[in-house]
Amino acid sequence: MERERLPQSVYQFEKTGQLSDLYAFQHVYQIALGYEVPGGLEPARRNVLYSFMELAELLNELPWKWHREYLTEPSLDALAEEFADTLVFQMNILLHMGVTAAGLHRAVVSVLKKNVERLEAGTNTGEPG
Repeated sequence: MERERLPQSVYQFEKTGQLSDLYAFQHVYQIALGYEVPGGLEPARRNVLYSFMELAELLNELPWKWHREYLTEPSLDALAEEFADTLVFQMNILLHMGVTAAGLHRAVVSVLKKNVERLEAGTNTGEPG
């Protein structure tokens, strides 16, 4: 199956700063809560656990049991809120380990570039079925 080519506009992800803005807010928020940032390994570990709990809540918002019939569609508002909760705790992990906004941005751009390269090379074809 021939995949559609990505529009050039998607390659602009390197130039946006919104992720840095969110990261900066979360940094200030952690300090306002009384945390030292970076706080090191222990607060990072706690935030990994918090993130796992939020991922479970995110999963709960989706019809994930393939053997069960679901009578209602997932709430997009609840889904977005649970995703945002996971994002906040995952940012905290990096903040407490001393990862900068620039470091996070470089990592995200690198992953996105690899994904695009895999798509264009035909090695990332999505899940079967």
